[in-house]
Amino acid sequence: MKRMLHLIAVGISLLLLTGIAAAQIGGVLVYGGSVTGTISATSPLMIYNFAGNAGDTITLRAIPLNPGTELAITLLSPSQQLVATGDRDPFLPTSTDARVDARLAETGQYSVLIGGVNGSAGDFLLRLDARFAVAAQQLIAGTPSVADFSIIPTAQIFNLLTADITQLNVRALTAGFGFNLQLRNTNGALIAVIDGLPQASLTIPGAGMYEISVVPTNPDLTGSVELVVGTGIAQAAPTTAPQVVAPAPTDRCTVSSSGSVNIRSGAGTNFTVIGSLNAGQYLDVTGVVADRTWYAVNTGSGQGWVAASVVSLNGPCNNLSVVQSPTAVPVAATATQANNAAPTATEQTNNVAPTATQPAPTATTAAPAAPIDNDYSVALDRNSGGQFSDVISYPDGDRSDRVSARVENFDSVNTFAQFNVTVVCNGTGAEFVRWGTTPNSQNLSCNSSVNMIFTTDSNNNSVFISLPDGSGQAYVNYTIIYVRTN
Repeated sequence: MKRMLHLIAVGISLLLLTGIAAAQIGGVLVYGGSVTGTISATSPLMIYNFAGNAGDTITLRAIPLNPGTELAITLLSPSQQLVATGDRDPFLPTSTDARVDARLAETGQYSVLIGGVNGSAGDFLLRLDARFAVAAQQLIAGTPSVADFSIIPTAQIFNLLTADITQLNVRALTAGFGFNLQLRNTNGALIAVIDGLPQASLTIPGAGMYEISVVPTNPDLTGSVELVVGTGIAQAAPTTAPQVVAPAPTDRCTVSSSGSVNIRSGAGTNFTVIGSLNAGQYLDVTGVVADRTWYAVNTGSGQGWVAASVVSLNGPCNNLSVVQSPTAVPVAATATQANNAAPTATEQTNNVAPTATQPAPTATTAAPAAPIDNDYSVALDRNSGGQFSDVISYPDGDRSDRVSARVENFDSVNTFAQFNVTVVCNGTGAEFVRWGTTPNSQNLSCNSSVNMIFTTDSNNNSVFISLPDGSGQAYVNYTIIYVRTN
């Protein structure tokens, strides 16, 4: 099955050589608007575009419309560099929505890729919200600043430059006045939310420039909110008030949970419980078993294991190493129990079972297999470039592809073109994917880029992409994006 995709000017048109396209062009997004789309076996990736301006802060939310559908979002800049990726909304633990927050660094056409997680499919609603660049007030340690909402309930923005972990104390100065506060890092990623509280303390996680936006919970009420940077702790809020969402680290892969879950000495419910991960806490992830049912974590005093079905991943987790669980004498185990047995609902120590949309995977569940296919050819427009998408899997199915590209519209004057080539991946086992420009130089990972030069005398360049021997169970949708740079 061969496919050819053309990217002409801003719009994208899809031309099939044979068969059905693996990627489908979803259209154009606008700020404040939404579109619907469908992920299917024949179209595992949807691509959208929107016009953005430098300094805008945007939120993309992909909302599944079918039970069991899990989605991932990838945002690419006008130069097709990776801006952000995201799957489950970290601030809505029970939601299956996928979310990406980012501050745009340049003006131009951005690309949004929507794909299914673990081969899932279904309908979805994609929404794009934005806030234009606004002037911000500077917070100074020890000096109170006030967000005044006595006239209009427009969000007020503050900047905080800190060289270390810092405490931010916030309280309403007006009785009965609640507020929503959002903390973002320098890239615009949302790292903490306070909603509905009259007062709270928040730990700024480390050095850097942070943005704090404050808006009334009820826009019909007037009042003011005080912000103080320092080490003091604000008075505890009433126990009936909503809970502060603790900020997740953004520079490393961690796990968290909405309730208390067991930490075990190995990857299985037949291993000893050595501790617990409580709500609001985070543990660094050091690896994952091959079938991705258990994560290895750093407990601070050594290695532990938590079940994937009862925790959420946070931060950059696309390149986790596959690690082997220790072997040990099972605790109260029968002869038929395996060390990688899937956890039961009671693995969550507060007896809150995983939701219906988060079934516990088992070692016997087979991943889908990519169909065996031929090499591909991509025709590029000399001025605009092009895109190509397909799927590979491991250990069964098609595990490698060769994608050859050539420029269609060279002429006697225009005989040269240079393209930036980026491979973007979604799905189970994306961290195992390797690619390169020759069969023996596949040392690049997903979201990496290279430059390719095409001339009338040398008008055929290839990308070789594969899941190498020893990859864990994988089913990966990939997209190769060609953008003209010279």
